[in-house]
Amino acid sequence: MKKILITAATLSILSIGQSFGADIDNVKPDTQKIEQCKFIEFGKVEDCQVYSIDNMPQDIKTSTSSAEIINLNDDNNAQKTTLNELLNDYTGITTQDLGSAGMTSSIRIRGWNRVGLTLDGVKIDNPSYGYADLTHFSNKDLERIEVIKGPQGSIHGDSTHGGLISLTTKQGHGSPKIDYEQKFGSYSTFQEGVSFSGGNTSADYYIGVSRLDTNGGAITTSDGKSKRDDYSNFTISANIGKRLMDTKAELRNTFRYIEAKKNVGISENYFAGTTVFDPNARSQNTQIINSTTFSHKPFSWYDYNLKTGYVGFENFFEDFIDSYGVDTNNNNNKARNDRFIVSTQHNLKYKDIDTFSFGYTLEHNNFNQKSFGDGVWGYNDRFSRSYTTGHVFFNNKINIKDTLIIKAGTGIEDSKWGTYATPNVSGALILPTPFIDNSYTKLRSTYGNSINYPTPFQFGGVFFGSPAGNPNLKPEKCSGWDVGVIQSLFNDKINYEFAYFDNNYTDLIDWSGTTYYNISKAQTSGFENTLKVNFLSGIYGLANYTYTNNNGFNNNDIGGVPRNRFNFKLGYSPKERYNVFATGTSASSRAYNTNGARVDGFFKLALGSKVRLFSVDNAHVYLWGRLNNILNDRYEVYKGYKHPGISFITGLQVKFNLPDFKKKSAPDKV
Repeated sequence: MKKILITAATLSILSIGQSFGADIDNVKPDTQKIEQCKFIEFGKVEDCQVYSIDNMPQDIKTSTSSAEIINLNDDNNAQKTTLNELLNDYTGITTQDLGSAGMTSSIRIRGWNRVGLTLDGVKIDNPSYGYADLTHFSNKDLERIEVIKGPQGSIHGDSTHGGLISLTTKQGHGSPKIDYEQKFGSYSTFQEGVSFSGGNTSADYYIGVSRLDTNGGAITTSDGKSKRDDYSNFTISANIGKRLMDTKAELRNTFRYIEAKKNVGISENYFAGTTVFDPNARSQNTQIINSTTFSHKPFSWYDYNLKTGYVGFENFFEDFIDSYGVDTNNNNNKARNDRFIVSTQHNLKYKDIDTFSFGYTLEHNNFNQKSFGDGVWGYNDRFSRSYTTGHVFFNNKINIKDTLIIKAGTGIEDSKWGTYATPNVSGALILPTPFIDNSYTKLRSTYGNSINYPTPFQFGGVFFGSPAGNPNLKPEKCSGWDVGVIQSLFNDKINYEFAYFDNNYTDLIDWSGTTYYNISKAQTSGFENTLKVNFLSGIYGLANYTYTNNNGFNNNDIGGVPRNRFNFKLGYSPKERYNVFATGTSASSRAYNTNGARVDGFFKLALGSKVRLFSVDNAHVYLWGRLNNILNDRYEVYKGYKHPGISFITGLQVKFNLPDFKKKSAPDKV
């Protein structure tokens, strides 16, 4: 596969060499991309719109929920190596890496890790863990991310206590083009990717291949070095769409294959409560995700879609007896889950006043796990579990002249654990700001419910030869509410948002030492502040602060949740040709497990820049670089894993438009 990427890069560069002679100023700014997408994509979601709240495009100004839209075309966002690093920049979101690159990580919204996760509308959370995990997802092939905060059970079903993270794969547009990028940096980090894309009024396509290699870099030994902590990732993604019925319908298929390998630098000695260097543990993860969606709008007042999806996870881990006091067995574990999904949604609209939606999702999971260990604690565990869940929802939204918006709905969850209702109600009032032109004040509030099913291991697993699962477990339950105010000034050149939230969790599943049971409760509350500024030409800024008061298991703080988080971003981009930016993030101390053990807080500062070196005919070459953790804060990422300190990453990107010999059915812009 590496040879394929290198060959593609060589072809791109050779093509560039044949195209000298164009003026550099012929290149249009990247901001033109949004305009050129409008005529080629069925149901296009613009930057000012959010889709995932109700599974349909709507102006974020009139949304009743708290939402973040993350554009991956933003240079600062695109330069982040992992999605976890990117998401940490945003209000109310905390990611917890359990070590260096490739180690399992969790994502929390407003303090809780029961977060819904979708890729192109298909649920992709890993049932082995019971929470969202983006450890092996690359930024390279994603176009945008939407984060919806608070319980989202009414439309999006189970496992959405904290909220929803919706990922969208890139789509092609315009004349055929090749995009090649190569990165290298500290800790033997090397990343490259190539994509081929294009589109017109009839169809669009995007095919991308990328890989990442790094030695991790985190400090895992007492002598301050990193050993046996390397990680590799290979990803293929595709997004192909075809318009039908005179563009009133669209058939779209997205595909993603991920193969990731990790040498685990440390392991935790559960008996001694310590973490130690472990030289012979390794893991391999494979994911296959495919979705096919048919969307049709036969009338101006009615549209519907039908979606099928397949999500396959296979996780393999092995470790061997060593002299470091942590492994008493030769351990081997393999888990596989196959998920099949069929869903449909129907939307009926009366003018611009009333929109009624209803839909159904059927999901089937088949889980298998094999574990083997020989040594002091010999075991040979095997178990297989299958389960099917159904989700029906009804949702109605009334919009009175974009001033008063009221939404109410409910979801009905049906499974082997019983039938549960998950209602949701929200509203927003949007008024012009007195005495200030082109400004508005928005008041909004939501209340919602969600449930979270037990994982296959929790309700049927085997541990050291003995049953550990509990078939009588009940789903975890959440109810939460928030209130917020948004002040927008001068056509959104200044935007300030404040929100207070309160979530309560019951019937939480805990481990007794021999089995799982429902007993625990937890509560999170706090407030979020976000300020966005873009009132001077080429200058933009963002700052946010989140305070989270949390009370989890045994009255301890919830693991991985700092009470205080602060982020800022300041950039200068006068032209498409270059930009420069600075980002900072800080967090107070946080617990790293349910027993109350803590790691210290941190502050990270980064500087970055991107420059278009030259353009030749249809080829454009960019150079960019980024310095991370400039203050060299070697904080503990997780107990036993210390951040390595200051680092850099730099890259070269080549964009090349191929000749298009076919007659265009619509104007094509670069």
